[in-house]
Amino acid sequence: MRLDRFIATNTYYSRAQVKKLIKESRVRINRQCIKTSNIHIDPEVDQITIDDDVVSELKSQYIMLNKPADYICATYDAHQPTVIDLIAEQLNEIDKTHKQLAQRIEHLQIVGRLDKDTTGLVLLTDDGQWNHRITSPNSICPKHYYATLAEPISDDAVARFKQGILLDGEVKPTRPATLEIINEHSVKVMLLEGKYHQVKRMFAAIGNRITSLHRESIGAIHLDKKLSSGAFRALKHEEVASVDT
Repeated sequence: MRLDRFIATNTYYSRAQVKKLIKESRVRINRQCIKTSNIHIDPEVDQITIDDDVVSELKSQYIMLNKPADYICATYDAHQPTVIDLIAEQLNEIDKTHKQLAQRIEHLQIVGRLDKDTTGLVLLTDDGQWNHRITSPNSICPKHYYATLAEPISDDAVARFKQGILLDGEVKPTRPATLEIINEHSVKVMLLEGKYHQVKRMFAAIGNRITSLHRESIGAIHLDKKLSSGAFRALKHEEVASVDT
């Protein structure tokens, strides 16, 4: 890996700033002063320092967020608050626990988006391959939701969800989904895919309307009940690894 890319990836510095640091003789490889930014290094072997501070290779970030309503699942929006804004607000006071995340927050990707008014589990990562394994159209990743309905649930709803429902504007029905009735206005839904506004569109197709929707899990990763609305935490090792199993 090129020296300038390594430093820019693992610090606050841009590549232009890295070149300036090198020109000012502030960067060293294995204690040797470096004069060029395009030199290749091995992060496993070489020690890189800036002003005698070691630059360590940052590990990938995996975040669980309990999304509240009124935040959109986007990395940036000029007019509406995003889930990235929500996390950034909580990182104003950077401590050792959050320092690495604060450095890499602009690299986070949203794993499985939720509508603005939908609450619950949102995953974020800077690991593109991990994201793809969950969100790829070829991936069969169960997602569980709680929904409140405007109208009483129809008698044939469970069977229709199990068969798959043809959504407005689609040419193929959804994959079979599981519908569990809690009471006539409350249900649990399990999907094996993630089409645009899918849960809302499925209920619209059977003549009903969702008044509230909350995502409880993605695959084997369940929303931590200790997380208050708007709070986040790093995923545990076994939660990250569950995506590969």
